[in-house]
Amino acid sequence: MFNPENGFVGYVELLAWFDEKFGKQTNYSTFKGYVYRKFKAKIKTARKIHVKKDQIKVEDFKKISVKNVKTSTTKKDGDLKQ
Repeated sequence: MFNPENGFVGYVELLAWFDEKFGKQTNYSTFKGYVYRKFKAKIKTARKIHVKKDQIKVEDFKKISVKNVKTSTTKKDGDLKQ
């Protein structure tokens, strides 16, 4: 349960686990309210990704962007020293 890789997908899955673990039937809205109040937990959803997105181009863009940021920050740091 404490492994971030194996989290619950939503309240329904969490409620099913709770019912199985403790042998109690709990109302969905009551359970959701309790989880939110006690743990401030919200359902997280990923952003949509375009179907035609090319993963290789994304990686290349990230590499170029990091290089540009590094060179621009070193230029600014060099200008401040003078």
